[in-house]
Amino acid sequence: MYKWFVNWFIKNKDTHESAEKRAKIGSLAGTFGIISNTALSVLKMIVGLLSGSVSILAEGIDNLTDGASSLVTIMGFRWSQAPADEEHPFGHQRIEYITGLLISVVVLMVALFMGYRSVLRIINPVGLEVSYWTLLLLGLTILVKLYQGGFYRYLARLINSETLVATATDSFNDSIRTAAVIIGTAVYLLTKEKVNLDGY
Repeated sequence: MYKWFVNWFIKNKDTHESAEKRAKIGSLAGTFGIISNTALSVLKMIVGLLSGSVSILAEGIDNLTDGASSLVTIMGFRWSQAPADEEHPFGHQRIEYITGLLISVVVLMVALFMGYRSVLRIINPVGLEVSYWTLLLLGLTILVKLYQGGFYRYLARLINSETLVATATDSFNDSIRTAAVIIGTAVYLLTKEKVNLDGY
């Protein structure tokens, strides 16, 4: 399936190492990320707001920043393929490393925000409006994130991209975080709302 996407998006199959194809693969990764992460963000933020779950809401915000990171990925790949000039006689390839660093910084900032919100919820716990449908929806988002991570990793190997390696790692980490939210929500439901792990 991954290969089909690449072949459909990039018509010239003989230039995997060319600068043009590298930029196209970067654009493919970024476009896929913007679409999928925006959809996940909208879904999780709606569920988070309706349920009152800070964990699910934070997941939605995280996916929104992932979408923004995907935009940075597209820009980084395009800028990195700019030809050499007087100020950059060796080209602009290092920009790709900078975009990888930016994505890592965004991930760290989101983690700090989620930690802050979790502390507030632990101090001031509230009841949740969740059901087993909530678990099903979150489970489906994990499948999307796992596919996303695998796709990014496949593209990273095609063009040896550190940026896409970082993006793939973030997608897999998102899956783990969502799994933790599912566990907390399941405990809340199974204990008849007696144990609330939302802030944890």
